[in-house]
Amino acid sequence: MDDPDQLADAWFRSQSRLLAQTAAAARVPQKVLGRRVTGLFRRLARHVDATVTIEVGAYEAGFSRWAAAELSARRVVAFEANPYVYEHFRGELAGSGVDYVNSCIGPETGTVTLHIPEDRKGSSKDRVNKIASLSDAHIWTESYHEVDVPSVRLDDAVELTPDDRVVAWIDVEHALRMVLDGSRATLARSSVVLVEVENTAVVEGQWIDVDVARWFRRIGLVPLARDAQQPHQYNLLLVSTDLAEDPEVLRLAADVFRPFKRRKDH
Repeated sequence: MDDPDQLADAWFRSQSRLLAQTAAAARVPQKVLGRRVTGLFRRLARHVDATVTIEVGAYEAGFSRWAAAELSARRVVAFEANPYVYEHFRGELAGSGVDYVNSCIGPETGTVTLHIPEDRKGSSKDRVNKIASLSDAHIWTESYHEVDVPSVRLDDAVELTPDDRVVAWIDVEHALRMVLDGSRATLARSSVVLVEVENTAVVEGQWIDVDVARWFRRIGLVPLARDAQQPHQYNLLLVSTDLAEDPEVLRLAADVFRPFKRRKDH
């Protein structure tokens, strides 16, 4: 194996598995590991003094609400494609400092068809759910409600100044390939990105974790930490190369995998 991408992909797989095994060896419960990784993401947003925060697939915009309250960012923007979700939460977000936008982030600016699952693994789903997608071929869903929604490239939606420091949280249910196609310039400017990935494809043509890591590697971001939401799914935390060499950032990342103490951990 002498292809640089194949070598880097193999390294990513081994490191990702090693992090998961480290958490298991430290007896860190799944939910606790998830809280630690999202906590690290927030600490790093503070560490870089983010001026622009972006949440794609925002649902209730939990990270953006925190950012608006805790950071001095000049813009906090949260994109939610599902119009039923948007209508459900927009009243709560009014006046919060979050720019809550009913739009799909996709490969082009215009209109796309959003597929809202009506069932998942045999159970019915309300239209206010977190799993709407640009894809209609999920292996665990039989029926979808389809709705046309506005779509915009992230690179068209967020204007950056030369001095901006960007952090982004992306949770787009198997549509990363389409989302990233229109997001290269913005994410290349990002210091920290938290993105939900899967190590097994559940829809046709889906990018899995190694594809996503390769794409980010090519724009200058590298993996730092991960959690373990489900056997096939986890959040991957990536940072710019300068942060990856920052001793304080490495100390914070190592703390994610500290041994679990039930009465003291949170």
